[in-house]
Amino acid sequence: EEEKNQRHDFSGDMGFMGKVKKEIEHLFDLLESKMLYDAENDCWRPVRLSIFVDDLDRCDSKTVLKVLQAMKLLLDNEHNTVVTCYSAIDTRIVVASINAEFKDILNASGSSVGGYSYLGKFIQVPFCIPDLSSEKKALFIGRLFLAKYLENPALLYDSMLIAKAKIKSELDSQSLKWSGEACFDDF
Repeated sequence: EEEKNQRHDFSGDMGFMGKVKKEIEHLFDLLESKMLYDAENDCWRPVRLSIFVDDLDRCDSKTVLKVLQAMKLLLDNEHNTVVTCYSAIDTRIVVASINAEFKDILNASGSSVGGYSYLGKFIQVPFCIPDLSSEKKALFIGRLFLAKYLENPALLYDSMLIAKAKIKSELDSQSLKWSGEACFDDF
């Protein structure tokens, strides 16, 4: 009778993900117990861990799902006050991977649940960077370079001299004459 009331010890049956979850709990305990001194603000701050997941949209469907599930396991922990995960993805590709992996389940359920709903369980604060036209990209890059050259005008002058030398060298290698020299005396 007493044996019937005994609970089974499942710790030996945890499997890989169970072991990972246990290690994550140890990681949270470690991070929560560490503090760093912030000299600028004259205070102690908890240690935080930031994880960046990039190029998930370039993985095969199975890998996409495994990474999402690992993220969920890592972040879906009652002790998680110290880990933040950032992900840069093309949602269209990731959603297509989710739909491909769960197509049988999604079709059998007959519901409108799909990849976007599933992804919504992982992404808490989504935002999109809009597509830029080629013209706007060029303007942005131009501003980046302009700011750099305005801070140090010698860079612009040096770059122009290097460009002039390359053009002259290219013309010389093709046995062409450099004919615009008079136009560039102030160069």
